[in-house]
Amino acid sequence: MAAAGADTPAAEKVGIVSCLASEINGTSLAYVVTAPLALILDQADLNLNSVLGVLCTGDIVVSRSDLGSVSNWVLVPSGSFVRHAKMREGRTKLTMDGWMMMSHPVYGQLLDTYPIETVSQLFRKKAFLKLPLVKVAPPKPVAAKPPQTAIDQVDAKHRSRTGTETKGVAVSDVVIHSAKPERTNDIEPPSKMQLGVDSASRMLDELMDGYTKEDFVSSCRKLNNSWSSDKSRPQKLAEIDSLCLRLVVAFVIPRYGFHADATGMQQVNALLPELAKSSKEVGEKHRAIQKLILSNFPMCFAAAPKTHPEEKERLNIDSAMLMLDELMNGYTSDDFVAACCELREAWGNDTKRSQQMMDIDSLCLKHVVGRCIARYGFRGDESGMRQVNALLPELSKSSKALMDKHRAIQRLIFSYFPACFASNNSKELESEYVENHLHQCSAEHYIFISDDSVRADKSPESKSLCTCRTGSVICTGVKMGSAHWDGTWVRCSQSAKLWKSFQALYPEVMFAGAISGFIAVNSLEPVYKQTKKHIMPSESNIQTGHALPGGPGYPQNETVQSADSIADARASVQPLRPSPQPKPAGSREATRDTTIHIVSGFGEPWIVEVENIEVRKSSSYHADLLGTASKGDVLGVRRRKGDWVQLVQDADVRLSTTVAEGLNSTRQIKVPPRHPSSNKPQDLVVVDGGRPEQLWLPTESESTGQLLRRCKKRQGGLGNGCLISEQRLRYYREVIDLCHRRIFEDNLDTLWEGDRGKLPAKDALEAKLFHGNTSVVHVIKEGECVGGAILKRILVKAFSRDDSLDVYENPGFAAVAYIEDFATVAGSHTGGDMWRAICRLNVACVACHSVLLPDTVDFWRSRGMVRYDSSKDENCKSFEKDFTLSTFGKVHCLLPDLEQALPASNLPLYVWLRPISRSFEPALDGETAAGWLTAAQKDQADFVIVG
Repeated sequence: MAAAGADTPAAEKVGIVSCLASEINGTSLAYVVTAPLALILDQADLNLNSVLGVLCTGDIVVSRSDLGSVSNWVLVPSGSFVRHAKMREGRTKLTMDGWMMMSHPVYGQLLDTYPIETVSQLFRKKAFLKLPLVKVAPPKPVAAKPPQTAIDQVDAKHRSRTGTETKGVAVSDVVIHSAKPERTNDIEPPSKMQLGVDSASRMLDELMDGYTKEDFVSSCRKLNNSWSSDKSRPQKLAEIDSLCLRLVVAFVIPRYGFHADATGMQQVNALLPELAKSSKEVGEKHRAIQKLILSNFPMCFAAAPKTHPEEKERLNIDSAMLMLDELMNGYTSDDFVAACCELREAWGNDTKRSQQMMDIDSLCLKHVVGRCIARYGFRGDESGMRQVNALLPELSKSSKALMDKHRAIQRLIFSYFPACFASNNSKELESEYVENHLHQCSAEHYIFISDDSVRADKSPESKSLCTCRTGSVICTGVKMGSAHWDGTWVRCSQSAKLWKSFQALYPEVMFAGAISGFIAVNSLEPVYKQTKKHIMPSESNIQTGHALPGGPGYPQNETVQSADSIADARASVQPLRPSPQPKPAGSREATRDTTIHIVSGFGEPWIVEVENIEVRKSSSYHADLLGTASKGDVLGVRRRKGDWVQLVQDADVRLSTTVAEGLNSTRQIKVPPRHPSSNKPQDLVVVDGGRPEQLWLPTESESTGQLLRRCKKRQGGLGNGCLISEQRLRYYREVIDLCHRRIFEDNLDTLWEGDRGKLPAKDALEAKLFHGNTSVVHVIKEGECVGGAILKRILVKAFSRDDSLDVYENPGFAAVAYIEDFATVAGSHTGGDMWRAICRLNVACVACHSVLLPDTVDFWRSRGMVRYDSSKDENCKSFEKDFTLSTFGKVHCLLPDLEQALPASNLPLYVWLRPISRSFEPALDGETAAGWLTAAQKDQADFVIVG
């Protein structure tokens, strides 16, 4: 509750006030409690204090300006009235000055300023609560015994069972520590009815939120580092208890009926293990919090240091697991990744590997290792790091989980410095024979038939990344069927692997420090999949009487007798990917097939502001590197997510300094030629291009600043700085030229009265491509572009049916393919094929605003499109009914919502809805119809061919 101006809260919402009306004067300052609970402490310090009392939401505390001030703290004068800490329905009078926090580091705002004039008005209205005074009885004498915490109780149980001293983490019954004595008979024992399973689960969630806040973790780290070697374990436990109570527990358990003190904590600690017996969820959350708290205090829960640090007992398995988790968190932080990038850039070409290894060790020690191992009893210097490195392999012998974590950290460090560890790549990769790899990998594979180098670019003069010998086998890391073969060069991705021969057990990383490499085609032969003979070189590369290269793929000392025997052997195997051969120029199949490509539009233009930026597989600096972009490159963005942007699906990236290619295969449909004796259209054949990669780039970084900048107004079109391959640029320009000629120029007299000045320019069509949700349909027949369309993917508000209630109330979106432009070459007879391809997209309907030309309108009507007008009630009812039926009753959409989502136009609206046919049932996904998206799926991928 916060007051502003003359507005006063209702009397029934006002709590108690800390002073009397006669005590208010010109120096008085008033504050209102906005949190459920606020503590009055004896010191303005969260780490060293005791609780004097509490106040609840709506209570007013009055202080004075002449008493001095401490930042973020309010002084509560001695003699003020506050609620009793254990009995909040009663009040008590402070016998000393107290302190209250304005804002808590974990639980946010606790107090807000309040007009002192309003306090006086509330006194006159007698609006404040009057709680009875509580007299504090003197404590009852109890038998003297040393304090025993819940942790000590568990340790005692463990010792009684095993007869040994507990050295590691031995906590099973605590989530909130309490260093106070055990409950005496004057404390009411807790009851399970006081805390149910549901409320216990909610309470544990709140506690976990508090324990994971950065301020709490920082306080734990500070307390852990403050302990000296002579401090006893009971003393450490008592300080942990106090810290948990002050910073987290006291603000949570009062909302569940417990006192905000050690007694309440004891009651909760006694109830949770009992509730865990009947609820697995409570038990799991309970144990998770225990592990979290213990991980913050390695100086208390790790094994005690020994005289000889080389001994394995210096670090037990449990504490080693915790330490490796901390190290992994440090190595995956953005600061450390940025530091690794800076170190790589600082190395010159003449930097020796030994110096690089020393630099890496120093970097890890400085940024991560030093402060981490110090919390486990080791010195935070090179000697401590050597001790840990010697102990971890020994401990890993008895713990596979520990060994896996250790290896994961090693591989992570290797990945940050590929150039440094390239010489040992054969040891970094898992052992794998070529034969086993071929049956599991879908990438392209080749064998070197002559010695050659992997080049950084498509040029024999470009930098050599590595040299491969005759008989070596490579996995390119590029998906089979990807359009990266240009007849001269084969591209290898960063994940490419090489076996020196078929006998080699360990593959090697082909090259490091580059995104991709290129190999001349005349040095390679495709790998064929067969049990005994994996490689069958072509006739042109082997002369009769020459021996085949050795290896398990070839019989030793076997010679080729004739070209016929090669042809017979080649006919008996099935290639993983046939050797690309150009189709004969006179082939009827090559000239009569119709190919339809669906390509993403360019996307929203963003320009690169730095010298080089990396394109990654997801919105994380730790994701796989897919390519780069250089300063001045204009990239097409589909959507933004925080400080990252995702490029359109078919975006091109730099694979080297000069090569720009798309990493994803365009969506492609083949239409076989019709038989001369049949007028029935041929079935569409969808070409599987594999699962597309997502392409992500960061927009800014803390160290470098702005990396990408949105281009508000695109000047110069596609040819000015846009990072785009020649193939994609040709698709765009051919479709734009065709649509402009057929839609505008050919209808100059009909639609624009012969006035060429009214004719839209090609730039107007090109501008439509600079949106993240646009796609282009490009049709090729006999080597020429004969059809094209520009589509926009639009989401319309819709509702799915709740079958349990038989109503449409689950909000979401219906995907619509909106046709911006559609044109074919006269006489090509490809309009129907292009329309059928559009209808195969994952959309609920297809819509367009059509020009009123008879042939155009007749075409839309012949394809099943219906004209709708939202101003007519009968049209609205008809659309609502037809849309619901087309989705098998799963989705409900209104015509006004569709018109509102589409671009504004004065032309009539035509809509195609899926016919009620069993042939479309595969488009359904369980209970969801095709083209239906929930709010969480709103940003899913581009158009997908279905059906």
